[in-house]
This record gives sequence, structure tokens and C-alpha cells, in this order.
Amino acid sequence: MSPDENKNNPWSVSNAVHFYTKNRQSLDEVYPSERFFLGQIIRPDISILDVGCAAGGFYNVFKSIEPSVRYIGVDFSSRMVREAKRCFTDTDFLAASGSSLPFKDESFDIVYCSGAIHLSLDWRNIMKECWRVAKNHFIFDVRLVETGKSVEDVTTSYEKIAFFDTWDGKTVVPYIILNVHDFLHEVSLIKPEPGSQQYFGYFRPVSEMVVSYYNEVCMTMCCFSKYKLGGDRVVWKLPIRQ
Repeated sequence: MSPDENKNNPWSVSNAVHFYTKNRQSLDEVYPSERFFLGQIIRPDISILDVGCAAGGFYNVFKSIEPSVRYIGVDFSSRMVREAKRCFTDTDFLAASGSSLPFKDESFDIVYCSGAIHLSLDWRNIMKECWRVAKNHFIFDVRLVETGKSVEDVTTSYEKIAFFDTWDGKTVVPYIILNVHDFLHEVSLIKPEPGSQQYFGYFRPVSEMVVSYYNEVCMTMCCFSKYKLGGDRVVWKLPIRQ
């Protein structure tokens, strides 16, 4: 699928674009799960691809950690990308699908994808593409449960696009919740196999914008590396069993 210019793209609605131009713009607004890996992985002069960049606010986040990073943002919403270009004129933003990234293999030291994979039915292909273009690290988040089945049906688990308490009564995106064993099975299919896997997360209630029969999920941040970092190959800092 190509980036959607029309109103059928849920991330192009005005309240979503306006929200991301005003929020998620600084390190203070980063979730603890997101913050966990950033200080460990970001180094001077590295390249970062931000997949699902919205209006580009994480450009500020990465630059506040290390000013010398080279950043490119990609988002499926052309309207979000236009807003990002307006707000941040000294870097590049592209309208592209996360499941079909227009870059060569291992093009970026870090591929970062937060707040996007669990909101797309095409999450498996997004993971594969991000891993393909990552040279060193791929950092992303998922929503996990220990018991119960995975939910990938937008009719039973979805998030309203209702920023600023404004919802048109119809615009929603899937809210993917995965059983931990199902997720680890998908991880086992990733090629080449990650040299290191690190997981960090915690349980918290789902957003008020989410409709699902799970009221609480494990907010899980994952950091996959192409090489072994030392110590255990898998570091599991989650309140659920593998």
C-alpha cells in the first residue's frame, strides 16, 4: 500500500495531526518504556530512521539526547509528513508505508518505531522491513498479555482517533494485543536472527480511547541488535513469563 493522501487515512484527520504538532515533542513527554533504551543505544553521529514519525516530534527527543544524530522520519500519513516538514526544516521526512520502506538493507544504525506497530494489521511486515533496513538496532513497542488469545480484529479491539476528546464516531485503528507466546513465535521467524534481544515493560491500563476486552496490557519495548551485545542473548525485564 502507498501513503494515503485522502481522508480514508485515520492518521490524517485534523485532531490527530494537531495533537502531534503540540505533543510528544520533548524528552519529558516520552514514556518510561520508550526512554529505557534510548540512553543506552544512541551515540554520536549515528543515523536514525523513525518509522511512524507522525509530525516529527521525536526529532527533538533524539537531538536532546545526542545533537549529532542524523535523523529521517517516515510516516504513512502524507498530511503528517507535510506538517513535520513545516515544523522541522533541517531534516528529511518521507511519506511511505512501514511495510515497504524505500531504503536499502542496513541503511540506518537505528530504526525506531514506537506507537505504530500495535496499531497496524500489517505489523508483521513492518517488523520485517524495519529489521531489514537496520544496521545495528531496531527499537519498537508492542502490547502483550500473558494469558488469553491474541487480538488482531479491529471490530473487537480498536483505538478511537479521538485526541482532545474529539471523535467523529467512526475513525478508528486496530489495537493489536498479542499473547506473549504468539509474539515470541513471530520473533523466531525474523531473519537474520537477532544477535541480542532486550525487553523492558510494565503493566498498565489501556488508554481511554481503546475499546477491547483486555483492560490492562504489558507496555513492552523491544530492542533487537544485529550483533551480540555481551551477556545473555535474551534479556527479559518484563512482569510476565516467556
